[in-house]
Amino acid sequence: MNFDSFSHSKYKNNPFGGDDVVLHIPGRLYAVFDGATDAHNNTVNGVSVGRVAASTVAAEMSNLVGNDVMHERTPSILILEKLRRSLADKFSRNKILSLPSTTAAMVFEFPNCYRLLVIGDSSIRINGLTVYSKKKLIDIVSTYARVWVFKHLRDRLDLENDKVEALVRRVSFLGLDLAAEEAVLTAENVQQIITAVVGYSGLVNDENEVAGFLKAGIQSQYIYANNAESVLGYGCLNSTEFLARDAIDIYLPKSEVRMIEIFSDGYLSEPQNCTNIANWEDEFNMVENLDYHKLDMFPSIKGSTLEQFSDDRSIIILSE
Repeated sequence: MNFDSFSHSKYKNNPFGGDDVVLHIPGRLYAVFDGATDAHNNTVNGVSVGRVAASTVAAEMSNLVGNDVMHERTPSILILEKLRRSLADKFSRNKILSLPSTTAAMVFEFPNCYRLLVIGDSSIRINGLTVYSKKKLIDIVSTYARVWVFKHLRDRLDLENDKVEALVRRVSFLGLDLAAEEAVLTAENVQQIITAVVGYSGLVNDENEVAGFLKAGIQSQYIYANNAESVLGYGCLNSTEFLARDAIDIYLPKSEVRMIEIFSDGYLSEPQNCTNIANWEDEFNMVENLDYHKLDMFPSIKGSTLEQFSDDRSIIILSE
């Protein structure tokens, strides 16, 4: 297989400072890890905790593969437990309390097959057709609320869109309660948002859960990580026991695989008839042109600004 990769941070003028980490060990492992953005910009030695989480997992996977600990039929629960321990050790020593986390989209290569192991909303696409990923309900909730708030504030305030985006990010990350306290939104607005999100997401029987999350903001999202008790719970790699229901672990015969694409969720749309990285970047630029603020065709938790894209983006391509 031919190999190519590309990664760019959310910061337009600093392509290497994001939370994505790409790992490739030729003939053994190809992976993309997307560290979760921290609402309070916590760092370890000047590096964002999202990137530290992704780098920690990448380093541990490199050790497991390099030391032949990882085999074709190694149970995924054992792999994930080793990754959990590496994160627990890293962040307990640095006294970070918000449970930094990362996704993982990994392809292991063996003599006769590929093994795909996906944790979270990073993705693997096979032969340009079949996508393996686990989208989060909690992100649907956050996105719909964010779009509502953006359009409401844009219509109400005489501000440039970048300033609206900055204000909306603060509302999204720190919550609707604070937005009401600061008179950015009214109490009526808060209830309107909750009602709209509940209706859109179909969570009519879980309104209190949705309201609690939106009022506290994305800064509280770590509470739902690997939380089997909550409808908003989702699987990710952090220092807690992994939510097994959210793992994708499959084997594909090499004879059936012509192309493998591994990518983070900074790519909001996937190119058709793809042959190279340029196709993915063309698709990315199309999304930027069609929905710069990520409100309509490609709604997302954040929009782009003059200084930032909506997210980091990374892609690995293996092809015949």
